[in-house]
Amino acid sequence: MGGAEGKKYFRSLAERYVPPMAKKWGKVGPRHPAWKKRIKLEIVTLSKYIKFLKSELPRPWFQLKPDPNPKYNYTLWRGFITIPKRPEIKFKMVILLSGEYPNVIPRCLIEDRITNYTGKMYLKNNWTDPEDNIKYTMICHDHMGQVEGIWEPNLGIAHFFIREVFIWWAAQMNLIIKVWDEKHGN
Repeated sequence: MGGAEGKKYFRSLAERYVPPMAKKWGKVGPRHPAWKKRIKLEIVTLSKYIKFLKSELPRPWFQLKPDPNPKYNYTLWRGFITIPKRPEIKFKMVILLSGEYPNVIPRCLIEDRITNYTGKMYLKNNWTDPEDNIKYTMICHDHMGQVEGIWEPNLGIAHFFIREVFIWWAAQMNLIIKVWDEKHGN
């Protein structure tokens, strides 16, 4: 992927524990015969990241697993995002993988009620879950395509969380806590 001039991604501490997948997995997407093997590898990689987080935090800041409904072919993942020191602050989350994944970056959507607690969010990319009719709003992650080396097809969902979702979430946490406390009388 091309990047913006002068911008280059630097690996974080978490990525020492969660290395990229072998290059061959960069060719395996939802239409590939080895897709289920890639999903198993995605789960193993996410488990490594969660293990790392448990060694650093009181609890991980998210949970995620693939939706078991076969109609989604493991392209829909469900979970939640939370503030580790404030577990009562929790929002449902979905990850959508396109038919072109891993060549196309995943999409992370948080339940729409998060917009009551966050700063600026781009509210045009929404999705309503057909299972429970909850409306979700996509978080911004356009910069992943603008920084050289930040996304490669042999990376997985765990790397997307390390390189993108965590950065967005960390930038929002203080405001979310402040607004949450104001709304809940803390």
